Amino acid sequence: MKYILLLCGLLTVCALYGQTNTPTPEWGKNLIIYEIAPKGYTSPNGPGSGTFNSLCKKIPYLSDLGINSIWLSGHNLADKNHFFNVWTQFAVLRQDSIDPSLGTEADFKALIDEAHKHNIRVFLDVITHGVMPESSLIKEHSEWFRGGSYRMVDFDWYGNHPDMDQWWVDTFTEYVTKYGVDGFRVDVVMYRNDLWNRIRENAARAGHPIFIFAEGWEITDGASDMLQRLNRLAESIFETNPWNKSFTDMAEHYRDFRENNLMFRLTGAKVTYEDGTAETASIFGGSKLSMSTTNNLNVGNEPKKIKVRIDNINPEKNIRSIEIYPDNYLEACSVEYKDSTALHYPFVVPGKRNPRPMSYKIGQASNQIVSMVGLSSVTLEVTALKPDKILFSTQLSTHDNGWDRFPQGKNPYVAEGSRCILGYSCLLTPSIPLFFGGEEFNADYVPLPDHTRDLYGEKYDPGTGTWLYAGVICWDQLLQPEKQAVLKDVKRMISIRRNESDIFYARTSEDDDFIRKVSIVCTDSIPIPYLMFNERKAVIIAGNNQLKPTRAVLDISLEGTPLAGYAEYLVTDLWKGSRPQKISYKNLRKFPLRIGADKTPGGGLSVLKIEPVVP
Repeated sequence: MKYILLLCGLLTVCALYGQTNTPTPEWGKNLIIYEIAPKGYTSPNGPGSGTFNSLCKKIPYLSDLGINSIWLSGHNLADKNHFFNVWTQFAVLRQDSIDPSLGTEADFKALIDEAHKHNIRVFLDVITHGVMPESSLIKEHSEWFRGGSYRMVDFDWYGNHPDMDQWWVDTFTEYVTKYGVDGFRVDVVMYRNDLWNRIRENAARAGHPIFIFAEGWEITDGASDMLQRLNRLAESIFETNPWNKSFTDMAEHYRDFRENNLMFRLTGAKVTYEDGTAETASIFGGSKLSMSTTNNLNVGNEPKKIKVRIDNINPEKNIRSIEIYPDNYLEACSVEYKDSTALHYPFVVPGKRNPRPMSYKIGQASNQIVSMVGLSSVTLEVTALKPDKILFSTQLSTHDNGWDRFPQGKNPYVAEGSRCILGYSCLLTPSIPLFFGGEEFNADYVPLPDHTRDLYGEKYDPGTGTWLYAGVICWDQLLQPEKQAVLKDVKRMISIRRNESDIFYARTSEDDDFIRKVSIVCTDSIPIPYLMFNERKAVIIAGNNQLKPTRAVLDISLEGTPLAGYAEYLVTDLWKGSRPQKISYKNLRKFPLRIGADKTPGGGLSVLKIEPVVP
């Protein structure tokens, strides 16, 4: 059969948008983000009864802890039992409404005002893909919706709905101008970067610049300041990532990222037909469509192309869109057909498992698309893109920990009191740390009474789930001395980070030479210490992940840094709080170090500040 292209009407395609002129707020690089699921964070009237008012009473505690931003994963009008049989923000009914079970609009505003009084910024969670089937928004604007996921109804983001676009921009601009929120966390996919850029610009014009972070790996056209999952210390269904170098060699982790963050492979594709049906392809097989591609392509700084072939497409159906699922950032440059014809145009496909439908353009006419019929095979040629300039992040724990395949009897919190993980791997890194409420004192996980282990609450007994979002924080646990000790040490880590903020801040994906390994001699297998520096000082972070004390000798070299060339240095033990000691450079090269046992008060960590003695 000869493969043909049929023009099937004048339809508006999704335009491409460049990076916004609205920069990341200066305060963004110093964020310490603390996630709160409001229903379980406090329990004024029993488990799951948290409100804006009861959360407001915890603001002084959060201020004393030292965090400077709240990620509030719950404010919208939402279904009370769609996911895991509990109320969740993610089963949203309307993005433009406050859930009355949490309080009134005035209560919401009072919470944000109280946070601001304590210099704590507030970020809202935003569910972008759609709404629950019973949402009144569908009745009001049925034309805004097409298809579905998670047993919900999805927005038709690329269906040319200017009124929907304006509603979205107005809704989230109002959260800033009316309530004073400081930014947003975008769940799953930032579908329309152009709309988020408009929201950023509106906020800046109103004198209230905002910070936006996207959940997954995706190209954001400058709309996102940070990617939440850039460095995850645990997967949703595993306790930790044992292969993550952040646990053992932090300097190597950042070196690998700078050198290999453009490594990618394509894992899947989806062909959607005009009748709304869809078929998928996977490089792993087991799918209706077949897919072949060259993988693990290291693009470096030069654009390199890779072809993806999708076979077994239904030739009787008209193709509406083709989506590809890359592990990293890709830009498709052309579509080639078996009759040797080709269309060339730029379009962007977001990151891992976050596809954006392609729009097939004809020539220079941006208001036309091509639909395809009679095709059983399509080859896409893609080129890697350099990632956006973003701030590094380290995700210790978030609401996703403890997902429905998480092992029973295990704690979905990640650190479990390890000062090494808390300090060495998260709070004292050159990134924005994120952690879930309760992690700071090694809270015991307690599920909400109705929380089941099945995503849609259809199987398993209530009260047996492990999803961190559906947990209850039992504040009386802080009466236990061991919990108090963890909290005391975490507060000390955060205090060090804030007091030395000219060292401990989030670097960007374009920064270089800000972290180095420190040579170590130690009989125990402990993480390799790392050094960060500026023009005036250096800080060394060393960790001990053993449940026993350890001794080591550090070879602290300052060669190649602005601190080199001095005969003597002042060394201050920030972790123990000792007074500065004057040490010769010769003795820095053989510096003795003792670190207490991990998971004990004051153990698991060492933080040394080094400053040159200027003659």
